[in-house]
Amino acid sequence: MTEAPRWLIPFYMALNFTTSVLIIWANKIAFNAGFNFTVSLTTLHFTFTFVGLEIGSRYGLFDKKALSIISVVPISLAFCGFVVFNNLSLQYNAVGIYQLLKVLTTPTIIVLQHTLYKQVLPFWQIISLVPVCVGVALATVTSIEVNFWGLVFGGAGIISTSLYQIWVKKEQESLQCTSPQLLYYQSAVSGVMLCCLVPFMEPLVTDKDGNPGLLLFDFTPWVTFWILTSAALAFLVNLSIFLVIGKTSPISYNVLGHGKLTCILLTGYLVFGQEATWKNITGVIMTLIGIFWYTHLKLQAASEPKQSKSPHQQNKLVNKDGAHKEARELTERDHSNVSTEAGSPLANDEEPGGSSDEDTQMLIAHHRGEGGISPHGGPGREE
Repeated sequence: MTEAPRWLIPFYMALNFTTSVLIIWANKIAFNAGFNFTVSLTTLHFTFTFVGLEIGSRYGLFDKKALSIISVVPISLAFCGFVVFNNLSLQYNAVGIYQLLKVLTTPTIIVLQHTLYKQVLPFWQIISLVPVCVGVALATVTSIEVNFWGLVFGGAGIISTSLYQIWVKKEQESLQCTSPQLLYYQSAVSGVMLCCLVPFMEPLVTDKDGNPGLLLFDFTPWVTFWILTSAALAFLVNLSIFLVIGKTSPISYNVLGHGKLTCILLTGYLVFGQEATWKNITGVIMTLIGIFWYTHLKLQAASEPKQSKSPHQQNKLVNKDGAHKEARELTERDHSNVSTEAGSPLANDEEPGGSSDEDTQMLIAHHRGEGGISPHGGPGREE
């Protein structure tokens, strides 16, 4: 299997960054028009994602791979848990504690990867994540008001979010499929699951304040346009999430998400004149330092295997060649003069080859902090 060009990873990250920012603005316009049904919006996001991938496969952009529905149920459940529990966390928690809990996703992923898969992050990469997490907390967390159910739902949201991002990577490896192939099935299964949850999570006729529910909502051409725009962007956001995590790691995607949040905050400060305290500025600077440090360490680690790859491969080939020669000698004992020189073809044997709504929730939390739209959560996701 040929190695993907190195420029693809920055391209996937840029695609995720751009579409995530655009979907935030599309969602903001829809929310300001009164469409606060984010579970329904998330269901529509995955419907568009599934349809987009189906069209893409028919035009030869990727080949569909037959996967068992059962095999994608865990990752689909993790995503639904992500949506539901983060919705509840946003409703039961103040914005400050909600943002703080979201920051804890990064260390939770590190712990879960070690606990479940014995995967250990290098020490200095862990240290570089400290200013990232502390910086985001300083830049976004305002007041902290803790309550029991808020912590329960927030904790469940952290676990489900972390598992979802980990499994996006692990399922591609275990099922031996590409990002579009896995997302094709996961978008369909998650979409059906979320559709079943809509009646329990959102008002269908009227809410407790007498406002029109989903079925009675006035879908004007203006709000309908932005809902459909959000859904179309969600296709690119969801696909880019799978591509970024598939080519890098869940931690790298988290760092990218913190970078997106930092840029959004800076845009608000510099372009839209939002008030920034020294705490906010210090947090942004710390986050940027941590992101650059982490990126440097990842690039450094990526170059090391290439330097040591050749001796390792030679060692591997020598051992393999010796095993082949031993088997050959056992099966051809009668031919004592069998040649086992390095020119044998055996010496060259090779081994056989082998999510949009997180941004929505961040937007809602931001509006709650401004006293704007009513709380409702729903990855775009980013992080």
